[in-house]
Amino acid sequence: MRMVAYWKIFKVRLVDSMALHLQYHVHNLVHNDIDEIMKELMGPDGHGIKMMLVESPAIVAKREKLKNSIKVLKESKDSVAKVMDRIVVYDAYLV
Repeated sequence: MRMVAYWKIFKVRLVDSMALHLQYHVHNLVHNDIDEIMKELMGPDGHGIKMMLVESPAIVAKREKLKNSIKVLKESKDSVAKVMDRIVVYDAYLV
């Protein structure tokens, strides 16, 4: 009976100890990783974040292409609207 009581206490202590040990190592791992990430972001001269915000030339080119596509589509919409207005006016004239 004493062994059973001892065994129950031992299991609880072992589980608690393992949980605390795991929590401690995860905390250290996260803390060290955050330090490395912050050093990388700040860069040696403190301009790491600015460098991350600079767009790549491919993205700039794609944006310009999309802007031109939007412009062409708007012009096309206006042209189609003018044609549709002429059709409506012509149909009204015939009636």
